Amino acid sequence: MPRRPFAREGKGCSDLKKLLQQKHDTPRQLAEQIQHQADQRALVDVYGEGFKRDKNGKPIEQGRGSPGNQTRQSVDACERWRKNDPDYHDNLARMKRELAACEAQRKAEGVVED
Repeated sequence: MPRRPFAREGKGCSDLKKLLQQKHDTPRQLAEQIQHQADQRALVDVYGEGFKRDKNGKPIEQGRGSPGNQTRQSVDACERWRKNDPDYHDNLARMKRELAACEAQRKAEGVVED
């Protein structure tokens, strides 16, 4: 039975093909470039296209459940699954404060939660 091709190739596949077609001085340089590209793709997969970085170069969380956009679901998940974390109580208190601020802001803007 012939092998079926993948239904679709993601951006990472086409980038890798382009990288393999370029000239490289050594296999080590090629491996380093592939690793760098994989690291960048992983960041995009986690934080989304066009993610922002802080002044130290670390990615900034955005979207639902992030510090500036806390949701009841993310707080409930923390209460349920992160009880064994060393700083559990501090993080939970911080998340609850952020949730209260976000809910007040949403209410003032007239945003209705799902």
